[in-house]
Amino acid sequence: MKLRTIVPALLVAASFATSAHAGFIDTVTATTGGTLNTYHDASFEHIDYQNASKGLQVGDVIVGFNQINLKESPNSLSTFNTIYTVFSEQVASISSNGEVISFAPTTSSNAESLKNILSGVPGVTVAANTLAMVFDRPQSSPYADNLINNPPASATSINDYLTYIAKNGTNEFSAGIVGTNDYLQTTLGKLAGQQLVANTTYTGTPATASNISTATSTGTIATFLGGLSITQNNTGLVFGTLQDQNTGNYYQLVINNGIIKGGSNDSNYSTWGSQGGNAGVEDSADFNVNMISPEPSSLVLFGVGIASVFAAGCFRRKKLALAA
Repeated sequence: MKLRTIVPALLVAASFATSAHAGFIDTVTATTGGTLNTYHDASFEHIDYQNASKGLQVGDVIVGFNQINLKESPNSLSTFNTIYTVFSEQVASISSNGEVISFAPTTSSNAESLKNILSGVPGVTVAANTLAMVFDRPQSSPYADNLINNPPASATSINDYLTYIAKNGTNEFSAGIVGTNDYLQTTLGKLAGQQLVANTTYTGTPATASNISTATSTGTIATFLGGLSITQNNTGLVFGTLQDQNTGNYYQLVINNGIIKGGSNDSNYSTWGSQGGNAGVEDSADFNVNMISPEPSSLVLFGVGIASVFAAGCFRRKKLALAA
């Protein structure tokens, strides 16, 4: 194939690479200068305690999923049941008063890590330091099950929800804690008028499985914030940075307005929350990303670069043939 034929073909392929993706790319607004996109989600989370009667301790794991159901800016758009996030986070530290909990990606050796939960899903790779992965389907072809209302068929644990999401969607990008300033942090509030604390070591109402299981979706029991780095990007776009108003630092993904409520009044609580003598919570939050379209010149360079490699290969083969 001639070089002048290869380059246009490669440029056409590159220009259509982004449009080949599913729900997230269907909704995102990206410019060469960067555009803030804000999405809102609803979430179910399962707390995997080391000791459910003591409360949250360093090393405990929270596994869950978010249904990203609304794009809020720069335009309002329903993304209902087409974009989900799956996550696994591990308690990394607890403040001296027991009220602020910091998280890290769950270690890969833990049975509740994303690497292990999704190990049976073909084609899914969990990058190092990943805490959350975004999966989606085209806006015209949403997930068959609305997981906020109904569990997947034969689901008996939160892990079945995560596996269903991954098997039936496309991983667009992943995020985690990479830089020294990256963080995900929960501040405990009150339960039945009493201050929640992580565990029985502290003064207050400990976040034991029995206490958390008395909370319902009618009251807020905690809040959370975060600033994360992108660990895997399959979108064809570039993630810029945003300033987090909480820390003043810049991140590729900023989480704010996070609200945590109880989930025991959910009709499917036994499939995602309370199994194994543990507990679960519901939450909602906004996540923000600054999406940048690649410069046209970068696509040209990409095309020319690949074409040069191809041409060099053809030339080498021709030399070998003549030598023979």
